[in-house]
Amino acid sequence: MVWRPPKPTALREISEARAALSNGQKYVDAAYGPLGLVRLSDLSGENSIALRLLHEAIGYKPDRVHKRVAASATVAALRVLDGLATGRHEPTTTADIETRHNSEAGTVVQKSKAPTSTIGKPASQPQGKASSWRQHPAASAKHLAIQRESDQVRSSSNETGTEVRRFTAEGIARAREFLAYVREHPRATREPPRELLFGDRYSRPLRESVHVGRRPFQTRRDAAEYFVPKFESIRHLVVDDARLWSWLGMFYFADTVRVESGEARLSPLDETFVVHREDSRSYMLRFRHYLWGSWRLFDTHGESVAFLLDQDLTS
Repeated sequence: MVWRPPKPTALREISEARAALSNGQKYVDAAYGPLGLVRLSDLSGENSIALRLLHEAIGYKPDRVHKRVAASATVAALRVLDGLATGRHEPTTTADIETRHNSEAGTVVQKSKAPTSTIGKPASQPQGKASSWRQHPAASAKHLAIQRESDQVRSSSNETGTEVRRFTAEGIARAREFLAYVREHPRATREPPRELLFGDRYSRPLRESVHVGRRPFQTRRDAAEYFVPKFESIRHLVVDDARLWSWLGMFYFADTVRVESGEARLSPLDETFVVHREDSRSYMLRFRHYLWGSWRLFDTHGESVAFLLDQDLTS
């Protein structure tokens, strides 16, 4: 199913949606206090495309959200609209969108990357042998216990399957420390330590056994179509399990992190890979998780949001 703008000219619809969001944000800034609950109808200016994008950014369809969440969702929605409006060979009519969708195997538009963005595609070039995860001078000595087997994860996993696990509370903390380390050492290893992923201190198996294999995901659709059948029989167990999706975020970290000139480029948000369920701010940003967000988008809406599914995983 191809996304069809409600009027003939797609670019005009995109422009109207963007203007509605921009004006809505100005109204919200003026009308709501810093701790207010924002009505999404005010934020979207009752524009149907803008409202749909806000719902997708948030991950569900609330009437009101906290102002900070509204601001984050607006930024995400505007990025999508900018990508649709400025993508290479951008189609200008509904017919062009459908033709391009059919001719390019599902890719409606190509998301353009802002020069200053820290989020993007996984590296396409070979990464070579990863260096060991050396302890940062300011880091805790506990890093050393995680470090020792950091380069063995890829060789231990293949398409015959690795059993999915879920982090313990200590595993979540160590995963966030690993992300902080990679930000400070972007040329260091991009493989999380094996002990972090498979040590019983940091993770535990699921009640129901599910196996996955290492692979790259270029788009949200790639990730969603892989995980939907994997979790079909245990959807009720995984739909809201932050520790499971955080473990998957780390398991696929080296395959999904953006790399430029040999350096890892991470979002400033840990939640693109790891979500802390007990931290309310972190949990509100769970829709930013690359894998969890992609799975939830497809699981909930299917092909009705093809224009979002066909964007880069890390866009």
